[in-house]
Amino acid sequence: MSRFRFLAFLFVLFSTSMWARPLYLEDLPPKLKKCLVCHTTRSGPELNAFGRDYENAGLEIPLDVDSDHDGFTNAQELEAGTSPGNPHEYPGHRRFPWGWVMGLGAGLLTIWIAIKKRRSSS
Repeated sequence: MSRFRFLAFLFVLFSTSMWARPLYLEDLPPKLKKCLVCHTTRSGPELNAFGRDYENAGLEIPLDVDSDHDGFTNAQELEAGTSPGNPHEYPGHRRFPWGWVMGLGAGLLTIWIAIKKRRSSS
């Protein structure tokens, strides 16, 4: 029974969906239905520039405003699928694929270690 309580505690503690407000997410395009569109962190209450503008506009999306001052209106960013609250994410900007690079690096390191281990045991 204590293991179940511990797992339930961890689920509640680390589950950001427990604190999400799905009604706000309904206003966003499917690709952008995530907390970081309005918040600075996934689980924190602090709002980014778009989140503050959204709240100040009476929970209406301020389409003609450039909340993050990146040169694109919120409407343009929402249409392109980029976050209107992140100045480093804007239409036409291609992000560096760090996930792929890190995965490839980890794979190559694993192969190198396996080869070194095999050579040293021979």
